[in-house]
Amino acid sequence: MARNTYFSQGSVGEKDLYEDMIVEALSIYGQDVYYIPREIISEDDILNSTIESKFNDAYLVEMYIENTEGFDGDGDLLGKFGIEIRDQVTLILARRSFSRATRGSNLTRPREGDLIYLPLSKSLFELKFVEHEQPFYQLNNLTTYKLSCELFEYSGEDIDTGLDLIDDVQKIKEVTTSVGIAYSNTSVFTIGEEVNIAFTDSSTGTSEVLGIDEDQSPVILSLGSLTVTDGTVNTLGVGDVITGTKSGAIATISAGEDKTSETYSTDAFDDSADFEAINNNYIDFSEFNPFGEPNA
Repeated sequence: MARNTYFSQGSVGEKDLYEDMIVEALSIYGQDVYYIPREIISEDDILNSTIESKFNDAYLVEMYIENTEGFDGDGDLLGKFGIEIRDQVTLILARRSFSRATRGSNLTRPREGDLIYLPLSKSLFELKFVEHEQPFYQLNNLTTYKLSCELFEYSGEDIDTGLDLIDDVQKIKEVTTSVGIAYSNTSVFTIGEEVNIAFTDSSTGTSEVLGIDEDQSPVILSLGSLTVTDGTVNTLGVGDVITGTKSGAIATISAGEDKTSETYSTDAFDDSADFEAINNNYIDFSEFNPFGEPNA
């Protein structure tokens, strides 16, 4: 037989009261964190993976840290390539709080791949899984999300939220490209401005001016991380045209001046530059495949 209709599984008023209590509890015992949505620029449709992405927004919202004795995960591991930190954290987020914080955006729920900045530990975590049915339909209602997160591994993404405490992650691990340029008009680039790049293969991209050396011939322009805007993967090369969005300067990359360096940090124990120098002479690409085409 059908269930007894005289006993309700929660009226509208009871559901609203229950949700109010959850939101208030998270506001009291939770932590203020920043929710940072990922914007995908290009994807690999075959491997179903993200090639290039950026993070341009940050929303302040309260979340409860479920871990009581420290971060979960494998902790700090010492391997042959140094120390790996594999911290994990579980966060509880009220649905109503998320909707209020992200009002005006196209976000309808927390998404896997987005980032969360935790000021408590000054670290970025990547959202790996969103559990939306726990607690399981209390009063026939769902009021929270349970977010499983892992420490974020930076891999060249463009982070420009406007908050220095978050954007400094990219500044520490900035990929800097210095190119020789020839101006096409009388205007000059200004440090800090965004530039549009037209590649020789007709694709487009954007970057930021980090420095200008007018004493060199040709003039040396230092650019930050490169973002390709039409779904392709590209690097700066001779013949590409750079246009300043603020100064209006237009310049073409000249021959023989394309140099790329990665400044991962200023730590005295950082060996990335040494590895790069050794790597340049480690692999010999002069020999052809003996089972393929013969030497030219």
